[in-house]
Amino acid sequence: MRSLRALPALELKLPLLITALLVLVIGGLTWTAYSEVRSTTLASADAHLEQVTRQLDGVLKAGVPQRFAEVRHVAAAAALQRLLQYPSTPAHAAGLR
Repeated sequence: MRSLRALPALELKLPLLITALLVLVIGGLTWTAYSEVRSTTLASADAHLEQVTRQLDGVLKAGVPQRFAEVRHVAAAAALQRLLQYPSTPAHAAGLR
């Protein structure tokens, strides 16, 4: 037969132990889910960044010859050449237009 003092202690300890166990299990599962979501998100961001980097590399490499052609065209303009040869003459005003 149990003593009368053991019964209230068990009634108090059992719910506390169950609550502590639930908190530990839920906390562990939450931490695991957070870690998985974080690693998946970082992996996805890394893959997206790789793809964007390759696309930008392709676009920039494709545009370089066109930019060189534009610069050569502007540099070949007679007004600019006169401006560079005679910077303080009326060609200066024509070169600024």
